[in-house]
Amino acid sequence: MAAVAIYGMTAVVAARLWPRLAGPAAMGIPVLALLIGVSRVYLGAHWPTDVLAGFAAGAFLLSGGVYVLYRDHGAP
Repeated sequence: MAAVAIYGMTAVVAARLWPRLAGPAAMGIPVLALLIGVSRVYLGAHWPTDVLAGFAAGAFLLSGGVYVLYRDHGAP
């Protein structure tokens, strides 16, 4: 959950400040979050359904953060 929410929001903010980073961030952050989730299952720390629920919760938090970021100012 934290990987999706924190790294995702970091990518959104970085892409907003430096538009050239939007492409690499859009490809790299989901791969990073997926690898973190797979490693949690591989190491036996979580069940796959726990990781999927964490991805969903992290995406929900990320969407709320993006909404708050763009609420007053609109798209750059």
